[in-house]
Amino acid sequence: MATALVTLDTMNWINTVDFDVPRILGALLKDVPPLLAQLATPSGWLRAKNRIETLTPDPDGPGMRCNFKWSSALHVAHVFPPTGSWIMRRAFAQWPVRFAPHDAAQHVRRPDLSFIIPFRGTERLPQLQATVRSILAQEDAEVECIVIEQSNTVQARAALPPGVRHIHLPHPLGDPGWRKCWAYNEAARQARAPVLVCHDGDIVVPAAYGRALMNTLDRGFDSVHIQRFLFYLGEADSQRVIDSGSFAGCVPEDVRHNWVGGTLAIRKDAYFAIGGFDERFVNWGGEDNEFFDRCQVLRQCRHGFVPFVHLWHPPQANKSGPGREAAVAMMNERLAIPQARRIEELRRALTAYGRIRVLAAGTVACHTPPA
Repeated sequence: MATALVTLDTMNWINTVDFDVPRILGALLKDVPPLLAQLATPSGWLRAKNRIETLTPDPDGPGMRCNFKWSSALHVAHVFPPTGSWIMRRAFAQWPVRFAPHDAAQHVRRPDLSFIIPFRGTERLPQLQATVRSILAQEDAEVECIVIEQSNTVQARAALPPGVRHIHLPHPLGDPGWRKCWAYNEAARQARAPVLVCHDGDIVVPAAYGRALMNTLDRGFDSVHIQRFLFYLGEADSQRVIDSGSFAGCVPEDVRHNWVGGTLAIRKDAYFAIGGFDERFVNWGGEDNEFFDRCQVLRQCRHGFVPFVHLWHPPQANKSGPGREAAVAMMNERLAIPQARRIEELRRALTAYGRIRVLAAGTVACHTPPA
């Protein structure tokens, strides 16, 4: 298998890699041999890692937990891009992605899962369409897909498959900032399923992801974080996936693991019991880490075994520089506060809003506020 893959991908790699001889030799001698041994078995891709990292297998399930503080990119896939393609092919041979038709309609009375995707603008509509079509193609799980559009005018509704539930969330007067946390909390209030999946609009999911979430939750967990690898595709490969629904020939530009954000499942009562997302965060960065930190007070599964694909899009103009620095500062400020105190503050904020009444033991009741 490996020999054939090298033959197919060598020319593409020659045109993309930076020829840093020590790095190439180090990866060739220390990273490639164990990876080839791992890929000799169908599920061996789960054990791919960097040299400085260790993995802990789930004693009761198929996942692996990376014992490293931060998210990281696979070094071997950066030095030898074809290796990222090898891992990706193995992963999606086990976890195929399917796309529902553009006109897919769903009438689910009692969904098991509510996928929630905050969104605004039109620049990423193709990525959003591919993402929601992969969600609507879930097997053995009843799902509703909610796109909550945070904008002053409705722009996305007409481009979405009829099976998607669209919620329009206009900006507060004079406040054009992107408030993903506010959108998540609003959609969570209206979601019909007992489990919420907070999801980004540019991450394509395998057809069995929903079933994997439910199986893991059935083991007694409140919060489930079972993603293993995120394959970042470049512009051309992303367009090919959007146009054809095929990953054939794709070579990821980056392969990341141990990542927080992007997709996370949590029981609806647990979501409100820990205070939902912190609406202090505006624009991009930090909110996923803060929310994930509070999820750790729950019974949480962090052993990953599901692969995902990130579709390329132009970077946000204010996602770096001063805006990013402000988001990181906000995250550090919030994380410095004990979890219990943050949870109590956010629970009070949700209660004061007037649509959620938090009862004893984390039970949540919805009601309509008086006019």
